Amino acid sequence: MQFRHFDHALRRLTIFTKGGKVQTVPVVDPAFWNDLERHILDWDAQPNDYLLCRRSVRPNRHKPGEKFIRGERMHKARHRPASECSTARTAT
Repeated sequence: MQFRHFDHALRRLTIFTKGGKVQTVPVVDPAFWNDLERHILDWDAQPNDYLLCRRSVRPNRHKPGEKFIRGERMHKARHRPASECSTARTAT
């Protein structure tokens, strides 16, 4: 979103979504507006500049060739009895 999408006087944010829809969201927290104004002043932000969230980089914790289950398959695997799972062990 661009800084010009924040309406400081009316304390609202205009959001442009996919499909060309426009939504107006009220932001009533005074601390938010104080922080936003401080950010604008600190960074000398212009109305056409973008406010982006901080992006964190996550290290790849998987070993090369390691397979893992995602999404629906993982959901189903958690709800099966242990005897049906490939990792189930039988007591001997």
